[in-house]
Amino acid sequence: MKPIELWRIAHSCAGMQGVLRYKGKAFALTLELPWRDNKRGESCVPADCYKTDLAPSPARGGRDIWWIRGVEDRIAIQLHTGNVLEHTDGCVIIGDQFDFLENGGIVIKQSRHAYSELMRLCGADRKFLLTIKDRYL
Repeated sequence: MKPIELWRIAHSCAGMQGVLRYKGKAFALTLELPWRDNKRGESCVPADCYKTDLAPSPARGGRDIWWIRGVEDRIAIQLHTGNVLEHTDGCVIIGDQFDFLENGGIVIKQSRHAYSELMRLCGADRKFLLTIKDRYL
């Protein structure tokens, strides 16, 4: 199982910003909800080590999505495409570039491209080990 790290590098009430790394090299960015005591649908995922697997998502039309397994007190946590925090209920959104809205919100761009890069990196493996670390700057 490939080891992939998510380094959270910035946090605010506008969200958590992170970097996905494989073998010490960054290959994508992430956006998550702010930390709110691990509340379902309101909080980012706790920093820890999780098994992930690629499996169909009924909420996404049966498309294969990366599921983050074993998150304490949470269900249906995914790593998926999206652009703003309104596109997540506690999952991790992947992209290639951050931008900011006039209201102070965060946007993550090139989400599909970054997701394709993750799929390419994993190849035929339908699993990886995701280690989330808080590394705020």
